[in-house]
Amino acid sequence: MVLTLDSALEERTRPFQLFRGRDLLGGDQLEQLVSTMPTADIAEIAVEDPRHEKQYRMNLVDLVVLEEDAPVFPHLPAIWRDLVEDLRGAEFTTWLEEATGIKLAGLQRSIGLYTHRNGDYLSVHKDKPTKAITVILYLNRDWPIEAGGQFQIFESPRSGPAEEISPVGGQLLAFPPTDKSWHAVSKIEHPEGTERITVQIEYWLTTELAGSAYRPQN
Repeated sequence: MVLTLDSALEERTRPFQLFRGRDLLGGDQLEQLVSTMPTADIAEIAVEDPRHEKQYRMNLVDLVVLEEDAPVFPHLPAIWRDLVEDLRGAEFTTWLEEATGIKLAGLQRSIGLYTHRNGDYLSVHKDKPTKAITVILYLNRDWPIEAGGQFQIFESPRSGPAEEISPVGGQLLAFPPTDKSWHAVSKIEHPEGTERITVQIEYWLTTELAGSAYRPQN
């Protein structure tokens, strides 16, 4: 198993419920994952339309789409296949369920590799209401704080960030979407080319909006 699930998740409830884990991956594992990242398969994705609550510019490789292996999966290096199998395994789901109190077993999952390059960002938003929980695993062993890319927590979409969490490698954040779960990723300011790298796991209550651009609910 690639992941270390020995430590308990820390919970905070304000301004919204957020769980935080540390040291799920060691330094050697982080270096191996980053050095073998499937960069050839990364595609830029963007929504930059003020009519949408969520606007972003970033890059994505689908690894698992609603429980099905994505086309890239058979060609992944061994450590990446092992990581994905850990993240879709029963032990990881049970660990999350016990920490969060959210029933996740049996829900469909999507897993993606996301990178943020210079100028990329994620605006303040709440996440889709059809998700049970969003889980983010950070892969950068070192990240310069002056390069942006902070996970920002907000009291409201019009307030400044109440807190910023650096994208420290081996760290995990998890949160259910609610009407208060306002968050963002600050703009990357790293012209030398270092990428902010995460793996995101989404557990879906329904798949109506899975994989789609954000659509406001009627």
